[in-house]
Amino acid sequence: MGADGHAITLKPGGPDAGRIRAESLKDAPLLFDGSGGPADETRPADHASPAIAAPGRFAATDIDTLRVAMIRIDFETDRSGDSTTTPDGRFDLRTDQLLPVDPPPHNRNFYSAHGRALANYYRAQSAGHLELAVEVFPTDPGAAYRLGDTADYGPWSVAADNVNVALEAETLIKDALGAAFASGEIDLRSFDAFIVVHAGADFQSDINSDSPNDIPTFVLEFGDTVFVGGKPDGVEVYYSETGALRVRYDFGLGDVQAIAVAPDGLTFAVAGDKGLAVFDLDG
Repeated sequence: MGADGHAITLKPGGPDAGRIRAESLKDAPLLFDGSGGPADETRPADHASPAIAAPGRFAATDIDTLRVAMIRIDFETDRSGDSTTTPDGRFDLRTDQLLPVDPPPHNRNFYSAHGRALANYYRAQSAGHLELAVEVFPTDPGAAYRLGDTADYGPWSVAADNVNVALEAETLIKDALGAAFASGEIDLRSFDAFIVVHAGADFQSDINSDSPNDIPTFVLEFGDTVFVGGKPDGVEVYYSETGALRVRYDFGLGDVQAIAVAPDGLTFAVAGDKGLAVFDLDG
């Protein structure tokens, strides 16, 4: 089971994450701070952060900045049962668990700390050439953009009766970005990359082979364009490289429910509350 599962519980008075970390750091200080930034007010500041390694001295023009939106998604239900680590499709927001690694609550502050750690890692690995500016959405500390059921995505193994794993991965990302866009609090054009974090552990962390339907960690690259359902009755098409708006269609179909794109990327169908439209991409 993974970090959002309930498989690991430490008894009161037993070892805690701070003591474990302190022992591990006693004779081997880190080169850069993995947590960074101010302490999360929902968890105790149980250790002092090591110093961040200073980047090399470069002119501002030698430093690339990558704006990253970290988007939290959870699920309304989880009919997979014991096949996934999340019992109800939601993030683990408990505040009374003493887990040795990544203890909850897994809220916005938790993922902001991971974003700072990621930025510190790439700053160190690039010798100061690359800066990541990570922003976590939604901005509500305990909220997430909610999708349907975890079992709607997957199963995540290639088999004779399941050869479209890549399509399932693409569907998950499209639905996640669509939910974020529909919230109105994130401008997708303002970011260079997206990290979608979901409730539950990832498939690769299933070391006990007892949660086969957990969603895997994967990377997708956008094609030439990205389709996003508009509000309330249109579709916006963006250039993925620049984030610039390519064209907007207003179909008068009511709220957009689904978008299907042909393999050539030029023809698409839009389903809305009032009907269906099929169009060729212009421009």
